[in-house]
Amino acid sequence: MLRYIRAPPMGIFPIGVLNMCVMYIYICIYICIYYICISNFGVIDKSTINPSS
Repeated sequence: MLRYIRAPPMGIFPIGVLNMCVMYIYICIYICIYYICISNFGVIDKSTINPSS
């Protein structure tokens, strides 16, 4: 069964779609982490600027 799915060229198409899906999810997670990082840094910056002022 695996050989039959592997034989046709169509088998390559789903792999490419899956790769794109994984890449999209990875980018989403990266943006999420980046946003949280900026949020945390922003809070730290404000806290540091507040006492200084």
